[in-house]
Amino acid sequence: MNLKTKIKNDLLTALKSQDRNRVEVLRYLLSQIKDQEIAQEREELSDEQVISLIRGQIKKLKEGLNFFQQAKRQDLIEKNQKEIEILSDYLPAEVSDEQLEKEVEKIISQNPNITQPGALIGICIKALKEKADPRRISQLVMKRLAK
Repeated sequence: MNLKTKIKNDLLTALKSQDRNRVEVLRYLLSQIKDQEIAQEREELSDEQVISLIRGQIKKLKEGLNFFQQAKRQDLIEKNQKEIEILSDYLPAEVSDEQLEKEVEKIISQNPNITQPGALIGICIKALKEKADPRRISQLVMKRLAK
């Protein structure tokens, strides 16, 4: 079962259990997936593309959290945090820092000719984006290059 199907099934479950927050978040997510598919001429999104879309949504919600905290809007802070929790359920589990360091080290050793940080970060993110947040990956690459 692909990720989009899982989201649809979870939406039906949330509708039956009358979980309004989850219904709202999943409907919005499915509409974003649909918009992306239309932009790609009705081509079904892969799980990787859906995960990327979810990560983008979480990033936007986290950015919104900062504004709500500055405005002292506790109601909106709680709403955003719940939405982040719901969306995070659909992301794959991230690997530990130690495992990620080993993977980054391996990729860097396989590409000894590349010395530019941006290029190495790009290669590592492309290879490891399924396993960890790109921000974590880039931080580890920069830390490794600083040694």
